[in-house]
Amino acid sequence: MGLYTEITIALLIIATLLLIIHIVVIQRLKKANIVNEGLEIGNSIPSVVLEDFSGKQFKFDSSKSEDNQLLIILDLDCKECNKMFKSLDVYNQLYLKNVKLVFLKSEFNLLEITKSAYKNHSFFLEKEVILNQFKISSFPFYLNLDKKGTVLDRGYISKNNLIDFIS
Repeated sequence: MGLYTEITIALLIIATLLLIIHIVVIQRLKKANIVNEGLEIGNSIPSVVLEDFSGKQFKFDSSKSEDNQLLIILDLDCKECNKMFKSLDVYNQLYLKNVKLVFLKSEFNLLEITKSAYKNHSFFLEKEVILNQFKISSFPFYLNLDKKGTVLDRGYISKNNLIDFIS
């Protein structure tokens, strides 16, 4: 009887320790979702001049949109951005109607976009604009905008959570 009691107590202690470890890990993972980059939620997107793949420049105006828009900021020199960009191929173009792909302006990105099916969704911004006006230094990053251009949500995006944003 003493042996069974000791084993029972040892198992209860182990189960309690595992439960405590799980709670600590979950709490840490919840805190990891805090994003300190990008425009603050509730702020309007700055007035910037975008460039399309052909070099045509125009002012970004989200107030002309009938729906919320998702801006995905990418640099195809980044491995994770490249994976996310290639994962767009599995989605129907209709799902990407309100998605704007904003790329760091570089020769490499321009060359890749001219070969892609997403030319009409792709725009370019200078590195300084992305860093200073959008306050983004890590890619891939998203900004979810309402019809007036106000930031509703922001954060890091990957091929794994892309579906959450475009559905």
